Amino acid sequence: MSITGAHTAARAGSDENLSAHLQMIQGVIGRMGQNAFNAKTWAITVMAAVFALGSTFTSSRTDAAIVALALLLFWTMDAYFLRQEHLFRDLYDAVVRGEAPMFSMDTSPHRAVVGSTLRFVVSRSVWPVHLITVLVVGARAFKG
Repeated sequence: MSITGAHTAARAGSDENLSAHLQMIQGVIGRMGQNAFNAKTWAITVMAAVFALGSTFTSSRTDAAIVALALLLFWTMDAYFLRQEHLFRDLYDAVVRGEAPMFSMDTSPHRAVVGSTLRFVVSRSVWPVHLITVLVVGARAFKG
C-alpha cells in the first residue's frame, strides 16, 4: 500500500483524527489572525504615542525615521501573519478534501497558490491602516 493509500485508510477509519487535525489547523488560523490584528494595534498605538508625546518625540527627522521604520516593521509583520493565515486556510481545505496527510501542518505545498508576503503587504486589509500611520507620522515630522 502506498503512503497516500495508508493515509486514506487511516482517515477513513477515524473521524476523530480528522476532527482533531482540523481543530489544530483552526487554532493556528485563529492565532495568525490575532497576530495580524496585534500588528495593526501596535502600529496605531505607536502613532498615537507620537501625538501624545508631541513635538518632543519627533523633534528631529531621525526620530521620525525610527518611528516610521517601526511602523514599516509592523506593516510587514501584519502581512506575514495574514499570509500564514491564508496558508493554513489552504491546508485546512486540502485536509477536508483528503489531499493532505493526517496531522500534517506543512503549508509549503500551498505557497504557490497563496503567494508571497509582498502580495499581502499591498492587500486591501493591510495597506490602508499602515500607510495612514506612516503618512501621519511623516507629516508630523515635517510639520514641526
